[in-house]
Amino acid sequence: MSFYEICPECNQVFYGCGWWCKPCNSKHFQNDFNNWTSGNDKIDKFIQDAQLNANRDWNAIEWIPYDRFKDVKQIGKGGFGTIHYARWIDGFIEKWDIKNRQWKRWDPETHSYMMVLQYAEDGNLREYLKINFNNINWLQKLWNLWFLSSTLKNIHELDIVHQDFHPGNILSSNFKSGLRISDFGLSKLIGVSPNNSEKRNIFGVLPYIAPEVLSGDEEYTKAADL
Repeated sequence: MSFYEICPECNQVFYGCGWWCKPCNSKHFQNDFNNWTSGNDKIDKFIQDAQLNANRDWNAIEWIPYDRFKDVKQIGKGGFGTIHYARWIDGFIEKWDIKNRQWKRWDPETHSYMMVLQYAEDGNLREYLKINFNNINWLQKLWNLWFLSSTLKNIHELDIVHQDFHPGNILSSNFKSGLRISDFGLSKLIGVSPNNSEKRNIFGVLPYIAPEVLSGDEEYTKAADL
């Protein structure tokens, strides 16, 4: 729950959740911009903008050098990428340490890039249903449907269509409390035409492809995701 707080660093009132003063933390992030780089100006700018506008700790994106991971192992592979499990040595930022006054980062030794996301302990919905189908009550079913619909709505409001929406791409750390839509390898902005507009390719898992798309009569739309 959010409420008004007094920042122990600047002594100003801010609207937060007990530990995140946006004006102070934005300055801390900005002061550290010269101490790290991904090696790619566009990625750096994206991360910096997210840091400056973060209202909570979980809104702050960080650049993590590869040597700050341990126990790295491959757990999955698809047509557009490989998924690894790893432990982050430093852990995510929770709050600014006033005493030490620093968020130090080092440059990487590799030119490969990864997105670091929360590990989905319960796996994907397809595998979860194989084991738990008869144990799910209607309240949980309705909650999951509402959560999925809300998440897909957020994606569609950005004028993005997923184009590969099926249970294998729905992940969760705990299927009783929340779900995540994954694998955006086939996603696209609405209105962006393919390089060869005369040839319409059909992608995805066959049982989950909308009939109008499968027949080749229509382009992929938000309705086709549904």
